[in-house]
Amino acid sequence: MLLFGVTITKMSNSFFISNTSTKFKISFSIAGMIILWGSIFALKKYTPDLNLHEEPRIVYYAILVTLISAMGSLLGAIMILSHLNYKNKINQFILFLLMGILIGVSVYNSLTRILLITLIVDAIIFFIVVILFKVYSTITTMIVTSFIYLLLILGSSALLFLIVPNFTINLNSILYTLITLFLILYRLVGVWVNQFFISVVMNQKKIKHEYTSEVLVSHINLIYIVIFILINSTGLIYKQGDYNFYNVLNNCFITAIAINQVNWRSFKF
Repeated sequence: MLLFGVTITKMSNSFFISNTSTKFKISFSIAGMIILWGSIFALKKYTPDLNLHEEPRIVYYAILVTLISAMGSLLGAIMILSHLNYKNKINQFILFLLMGILIGVSVYNSLTRILLITLIVDAIIFFIVVILFKVYSTITTMIVTSFIYLLLILGSSALLFLIVPNFTINLNSILYTLITLFLILYRLVGVWVNQFFISVVMNQKKIKHEYTSEVLVSHINLIYIVIFILINSTGLIYKQGDYNFYNVLNNCFITAIAINQVNWRSFKF
């Protein structure tokens, strides 16, 4: 019996990385699967509502749910893949098999293309973990906090529209305000959130104090600049019509980068 337990422990340690307990890794992965499944279901259900011919309130809800689902898909996949030991040949086989299936199906299915992009992003994040651990922490905590923030906004919006049925919205202004507000809030709580993630979740207590405000600002500016370049270089910002979400997103990141450059301490007397 003892030998069987030791064998299971060795198998689990080789299957997962050894930073945290096996129980934590398994429960973390199961939670990731649930979040990923729920996010895919929501994407499939609400993506058709992203139609400018619909009522602005319906489009607003659809955008919020789509953003939450996109963050959820990324978060779920990270939770599943981040604790795996990629030196293990079984894990390598499963990953390549999954990639092959997704590439094949994505030719015919747009939702699968989203999953494929998510998996590729996760692979990039994994290499970032190996090379730049602190950047991985920033990306992961930003995804988690944005997921929670958007859920709170969705609930608050539903309550507001219930209390004030005739409340009208301007998609451009309200989304600009909500996204920019999140970027500012993350800047304020980012150091504490990342120190907690590094010490508690990733079990790296010795290096948590190396994550400073300067590290946070440099990381989030880099993330914003990369997204800014992608939006502009792919031409998404130049889409014609009454509403362009990517243009709003572009302006949010420009605002956030500008705010991050201000030395607020210089205003003290």
